[in-house]
Amino acid sequence: MQAMLAAPPPVEVEDGMRTVTLHDPGHDPADFLRPLWDAYWPVMNEPLRSTLLPVFDGVEMTPAPPYPPSVDVDGNLIGGLY
Repeated sequence: MQAMLAAPPPVEVEDGMRTVTLHDPGHDPADFLRPLWDAYWPVMNEPLRSTLLPVFDGVEMTPAPPYPPSVDVDGNLIGGLY
């Protein structure tokens, strides 16, 4: 996280098969919560969530885009996350 915070914004982070663009993770609480969740997801649930600083109260992390559809060799949609 330290390297990501030191990089000039915007910063792109990988979330599975998706890329999430963080516009200012060093100053935007929602952008900061995304890599924090990636590093240690239990912090987003109680009782750990209430240990975060008040600036994070009521803030949801920057959302990831939808997963790309899964297709077979013929281009037909198959099971997966959409």
